[in-house]
Amino acid sequence: DIDETISAKIGSNDLDGVAVAAVAPDGAGLKADLRAGDVILMINSTKIDSKAAFDEELSYFAPGDKIKVTYKREGKTDVKEITLTNID
Repeated sequence: DIDETISAKIGSNDLDGVAVAAVAPDGAGLKADLRAGDVILMINSTKIDSKAAFDEELSYFAPGDKIKVTYKREGKTDVKEITLTNID
């Protein structure tokens, strides 16, 4: 979740979305060029406003499913299509 401390650390002035703390090596996020410090705002058409909302939304999908992730990096918003992978 983004609080005032994290917001200041990533250079944002709002508390919307969830901050990416780390990206797993060889994971779907890395393949889609997500980076630590990015802020995830939406998965498909669902607004993400907490880590709980992020975890819940991801739980509806399985490895191999494609999702659209709307994120913000350095003040710019972009959308990436990500193919989910198994944690193993």
